[in-house]
Amino acid sequence: ELHLFAFFEWQVRHDKGGEEMKFGMFSLGNYSVAPLVWRTGHVMDAWCLEPVRGLPGAVAAAFAGTAPEVAELCRPDPEKVPLNAKGFETIRGSDRDEDLVAFVARAIRHTGGDVVDEVGLVAFAASLGSFNDLATALLPSRSSSLGWASFDVFAACRADRLSDATAVGRAVEEACSRTWFNCGDIPEACGGDVWDKADYVLSVLFNEQGSFALEDCYFDGAATMGSPPPSGAGCLVTQVAATTTLTDEGYQAVLSRDDEGETAAFMRRVIRERLGAQVMDGRQLESLASTPPGSLFDMVELLKSAQWLCFGTPEECSAIVENASLTSEGFQLVLAQDNPELMALFVARVVAHFGGRVVDESALLRFCSLALSFVPAMSFEGLVARVASRPPWALWAPLAACALD
Repeated sequence: ELHLFAFFEWQVRHDKGGEEMKFGMFSLGNYSVAPLVWRTGHVMDAWCLEPVRGLPGAVAAAFAGTAPEVAELCRPDPEKVPLNAKGFETIRGSDRDEDLVAFVARAIRHTGGDVVDEVGLVAFAASLGSFNDLATALLPSRSSSLGWASFDVFAACRADRLSDATAVGRAVEEACSRTWFNCGDIPEACGGDVWDKADYVLSVLFNEQGSFALEDCYFDGAATMGSPPPSGAGCLVTQVAATTTLTDEGYQAVLSRDDEGETAAFMRRVIRERLGAQVMDGRQLESLASTPPGSLFDMVELLKSAQWLCFGTPEECSAIVENASLTSEGFQLVLAQDNPELMALFVARVVAHFGGRVVDESALLRFCSLALSFVPAMSFEGLVARVASRPPWALWAPLAACALD
């Protein structure tokens, strides 16, 4: 029974030369698969392998094994070559149209895009004469004209999960040396894992200095553009209030959009997630968002003493809303919660005031969800007019009249 065997030897010793060149199943090819970076910073090439005198097949046959597809060993991989001019020319030199298409598709993904029309992608790849043609087409100011691809304009620079931890660690070191941000202030939740740490630092740097992903979010393949998780639970600093980190870097990124609605949405998250409070007057929140404080610290300090916030339990705050007066002020309390169920309770009270009774709660909830999406927000007068029109989701007394409550 065979337990162990050895074959002398795996690779030709090019470094020794002479008689040593007679041994080895594989010799080094002429294509560098990837650079190898030692801890000392010294960089070496990892070359592809070429079979020597059919030896890989002979050894595999002798031991009833399977030889590798040697024809593919020195074929440049469009998913692995650098996303630069050298990588482009390497792939184009392979004379395989499908490889160039794959390289272009990878560049699209790297810049935060997705291919939505393969025919358009193939035609575009065939039209390219150089990497500069590709890079120019993918500039943020030009990419929207590529009808066969869609791009997330709010994608963030993050660690490429197809890279390795060592390369990502080097990217973090380089980014920290270039950004105004003090990397010692990375949030604790993002500081323990190199991937999370890289997401935070790379996205901060790109928001601060970046404009073009192929140049400013590459780091020798350790970084790429990506969309944040919808929950906002990650470590990406984006310009989207619902997903960015609740840090000053996230706040500054949102402020850079100069969008009062996004600023208000970020403030609402801070109120809910950082302060454990609820907004009781949406107009006050909108007023603050129109002239926002310059830093997250200043915003939090201001919010701590805001009279228009409820710092009680959810039940206590809900009770205030449920008992809100049937006035414009009371309606503002309800709108501020952005909660269809609480709004439905208020609307049901207005319906009762007009002598009606809600008979289709599902339709009422749909109405409330729609009303909460209105921009500008629905006014109390608008709500009263809608209820006065006697919508079908309520039953109305035929001769309702004003009476003492």
